[in-house]
Amino acid sequence: SPESISELLRLNHELDEALSHLTPREKEIVQFRFGIGGKQQYSLEKLGKKLRLSRERVRQLEERALQRLKCVALRMKLIDWEEKSMSAPPKHGKSKM
Repeated sequence: SPESISELLRLNHELDEALSHLTPREKEIVQFRFGIGGKQQYSLEKLGKKLRLSRERVRQLEERALQRLKCVALRMKLIDWEEKSMSAPPKHGKSKM
């Protein structure tokens, strides 16, 4: 329907806007990891080989990029603070038990 096409175009525009806040390398990693923008989806290992980076370095850059995207999404009001706090991973550290 025209409404669903319009919604897809809006979401695509918002995704492009959010990705524009990443460094070129972060954007490339996110696109390849999630198959965005017509890119083939790659595993950490395969993407590391393609970019001549270790699997761990790709994972670190992906994590940093996803954190940036969360901040951008909050600023763009694509997600709200309650959603962010519910999906936040538990803090690492020593338990006081």
